[in-house]
Amino acid sequence: MGISDTRLKGKGMKESHNDYVLIWSGVDKNKRAVHGVGFYLHPELAKNIMEVDYISERIIRLRIQQEKEVTTYIQVYAPCNDSYSDEDKDTFFEELSDVINSTKNQDMLVVMGDMNGHVEVNDHLGKIT
Repeated sequence: MGISDTRLKGKGMKESHNDYVLIWSGVDKNKRAVHGVGFYLHPELAKNIMEVDYISERIIRLRIQQEKEVTTYIQVYAPCNDSYSDEDKDTFFEELSDVINSTKNQDMLVVMGDMNGHVEVNDHLGKIT
């Protein structure tokens, strides 16, 4: 399971309750934790971890061997509301694009997370945009 808004500092992997494994990527330990992403895995699934890439406090990538297939999971927490600049948003989506493009072609790819999208009604047109 992917998780967003962990607000954990640093990066790492540790066992928690009932041997479940928490993997997280956050800000440097000397900064205030605001965002953060991660995964919470069943112990049997965690045994099959091949690789973890701690990209940033907004993107983490995990490769897992599942039977004969390898699946790459990318968990994100996008800066898409009005309190972030267009530059922040562009930087995030460029970084996400780079991570997706660097994923091995033979892997099954799952991108998930909080994209911070919203739906609004355009009163002028009377349509949902």
